[in-house]
Amino acid sequence: MKIEENKIKKHTGSSFNITKEDGVTHLRFKSGDWLRNESIYSNVYLGECDGCNRDKIKNIFDGFSYDKILIGGLGLGLIPNHLANKSKSVIDVIENNKELIDWVSNEKYLDDSINIIEADALSYTPSKKYDLILIDIWWNEADVTEEIKTSLKNRYSSHLNSGGKLFLPLTEEDVK
Repeated sequence: MKIEENKIKKHTGSSFNITKEDGVTHLRFKSGDWLRNESIYSNVYLGECDGCNRDKIKNIFDGFSYDKILIGGLGLGLIPNHLANKSKSVIDVIENNKELIDWVSNEKYLDDSINIIEADALSYTPSKKYDLILIDIWWNEADVTEEIKTSLKNRYSSHLNSGGKLFLPLTEEDVK
């Protein structure tokens, strides 16, 4: 689910810019990485996309119900906002970009139920358990090494409820 375009304002910052192109919001990091305000991100990464060649992801979510979610990576907040509209009881998001956290918090376009935690997803230790931990912090699959996958599994597995899943959507991999 995309964010309502009229709720997102342009921004020029030190680590990212928010622009509008053909009426669509773009988040552009100074590193060159970017994303658009489109529902495809949340639909694909949550296995809700029919016919978009991501059947492996869809299979991960078949028969899996979840209510308490931890997301690594905020972006525009597309995935957490999508989940908030599905009335999930816990939606925690880990983000290490303070400027992005402040901007999103000040814009107030995300659902109030979303809790943003300022931390690095690669080193954060949760204080509670979740049904789904979704780590969405990479731009290129080549950046996700076996060492990183093992480290994430070791870090987060004990913070999953019984039957919970740790998911790296870029690699289409359920690692738990």
